[in-house]
Formats: sequence, structure tokens, C-alpha cells
Amino acid sequence: MRPSPNWMYENPYSVVSAIKYYLAEVIKGLEPYQVREALRRMDKVLASTLTAGMPFAKSGVKVALYDLIGKLYGAPLHALISGKRRDYVEMSYLVSGTSEELREQCREALRKEYRLIKLKLTGDIEEDYMRLKVVFEETANKGVKVWLDANQAYRRHSLVHFFKKISLHLDRIVVFEQPVPAYDLESMKFARKISPLPLVADESVFTAHDLVKLIRLKCVDAVVLKLAKSGILGNLQIASVAEAFGLSLYGSGMTESGVGLAASIHLFLVLNIDTPVDTSGLKVLKDLIVKGLVLDKCKIKVPDKPGLGVKVNEEELEKYRVENKI
Repeated sequence: MRPSPNWMYENPYSVVSAIKYYLAEVIKGLEPYQVREALRRMDKVLASTLTAGMPFAKSGVKVALYDLIGKLYGAPLHALISGKRRDYVEMSYLVSGTSEELREQCREALRKEYRLIKLKLTGDIEEDYMRLKVVFEETANKGVKVWLDANQAYRRHSLVHFFKKISLHLDRIVVFEQPVPAYDLESMKFARKISPLPLVADESVFTAHDLVKLIRLKCVDAVVLKLAKSGILGNLQIASVAEAFGLSLYGSGMTESGVGLAASIHLFLVLNIDTPVDTSGLKVLKDLIVKGLVLDKCKIKVPDKPGLGVKVNEEELEKYRVENKI
């Protein structure tokens, strides 16, 4: 999993130390298929407290276990977790930046037949309105919808004015992701109350327990699932809670390389996710460092070989090796 310290507290060094000094030791001796016991031990040694403890590190270990189980039994990951609903996952296209950058990104999205664009917001009302207008102009009459993602950038007062600003464009926006700080559940509740758009939680939900809290407070209409946040089993649990309460599911990622992307594809294809997912690694990374992923414009075919169904290119991986300072 790709830790992103500007998004949450984990970083490459903390992940390495967590696995090396804590997680590896407590799961040593378990059978690969003892995933729940491995999770219990990992949560005990790195406490979950109010939400998940070191989720990216734990997710990486759990994905490795599922990959090993699949290879031992000769079955693809999706077959181990209830079976795929279709043969491919459709992606959304992530855009951000200046007006010219946005225009070029939108044109690329249209060339590859994307039908959902995910627009990153800044919290600046005028800047964000400009970004939205550019996206609308470039995709006019193309049947393209927009997914807004604020990454916690707004506050109550600015959010009220932003909703007024975009009130004439709501028909082309499908959802508004995490408009306010993840820890501020009262503001999440306020945002949902005034929002003319479905409100989806991302940074607020790492576990099924997190989602239960948001549901009790009437904070959300949908939830974003990310492999890095919750692992395979955790996402399945979150999805079950969401569906029990009638919440929609969205799929996203942390710009993972091919291993994380492959695991995400297996996960998303067994769940009731009908909206194109945000898997930005294909757009951002020069090399996914794996073989076995089949891409056709805006769609990725789920691998059907055992485990994750991909093979890591060890030679390419060596090029990115850095000295561990821990």
C-alpha cells in the first residue's frame, strides 16, 4: 500500500517499522488462511483505539496473505471473497490543477471514453467554481458526470456559499466527497443537512465501527472504500454495514502500484459498486511494476490467475529501492 503522510499519518518509514518490528512477529507461525486471527493479533499489537491503528501497514500484510491463499488453492482472489460480479472494473478520471491542465486532462479522459470525472477541490470557492466550469465546458454534451472531492478542505460557512455557487449545475454532479474535516462529525452532519448532493465519507471511515458512528449521527449517504484504509476483510465489513443501511458504495485508491491496484480490482468486482472507481495509479505512475493487468481505455479486466493474478517485475522494482534509514 502507498502511504501518503500528507493525507494521513502513515509514511514509508512507519510502515516498514510497523511490519518489521510488530506485525511480522505476531503472525509468525499462523497458516496463511487464518486471516481473522492474523487481524486480531495485529490489532492487539498495534491498537485500533478510536479507529484503525496503522491501517496501511496492516492492509499490505493482509493483501499478501490473500495472495498466498489464492496461490495455495489455485484460485483468484475474487473467488475467495464471494466471486466477481463482472469481468472488468470501469474507472473514473482524476483531474486537478490550472485551467489549461484541467482542459488537457478532460480531453484525455474523453479520448479514452471515461464517463465520470473526479475533480479535486481546494476549499477556495472561486477557484473551485472555476475548476468546475472548465470541466463542464470541456465535457459539454458528452454524457460525462462529475464526482467532487474536497479532501476535508471546506468549513461550514464556506460550504454554504459553495453550494449556492454551484446550484445551477447540480444535474451533472453525482456526489460530494468528504467536504469537511474527517474528525468533525458535527460539521459532517451539518454538511449533509444542507447539501443538495449526496454526501460521501472517505477520510472519516477506516473501519465498520467508524461508519456506524456516522450513520447514527446521520452524516452520510455513501462511503468510499479504499484497500489501503481497510484491507480486504475490513472493506467487506464496511460494505455490509453500508448496504444494510441503504448507503451507496464508491471505490477509490491511494495511487497504488500494480499490486495494490490488482487487489483493489478484485475487491471492487465482488461488491455492489456500479459507479466508475477512482484508481489513479494508471494515470499518475510511469510503471505499475507488474505484469498481468489488462487495460482497455477506461476499463481494467480482473486477473483470473491464482491470488492477485499479477507478477511483480523484480528488475524494475530494484530500480526504486532506497536505503532504509530505520
